Amino acid sequence: MASFVGLPSLDLSFDSSASGFVRAGSVGAATAQFSTTTEIRGWPSAAPDYLTVPPHVLPPGRSRDMPVLVESWLGIGRYTIHTTLVYARTDRAAGEVSLSRTVLIINPLWLVFVVGMAVLLVSGFGGGASAV
Repeated sequence: MASFVGLPSLDLSFDSSASGFVRAGSVGAATAQFSTTTEIRGWPSAAPDYLTVPPHVLPPGRSRDMPVLVESWLGIGRYTIHTTLVYARTDRAAGEVSLSRTVLIINPLWLVFVVGMAVLLVSGFGGGASAV
């Protein structure tokens, strides 16, 4: 079992970053061994970031959280987080779980800027003409 935990519920973060966890859980009766690779790509990043967690052993009924963080230096962005969890099913077979999530990041200062520009544009068009 794997899931995203703590990322914005509406896939929208009113901040310069969004953070959460990938939670891996052992739901069987045996100890599970797993590893994860997380790829984060989006705009305005030039290249994707990769985070690989080496193989871990997880006892039955337990879970482990691996942190996920996306940050935008611009204060605005769209990022896709794709995590692949690979686990051993038997000594010769592996299973795989893939998760994807897209998060929109908007720093509130951008909203203030856009509203301010709209007010300036509206007041500039409405207040410049007068009839004599």
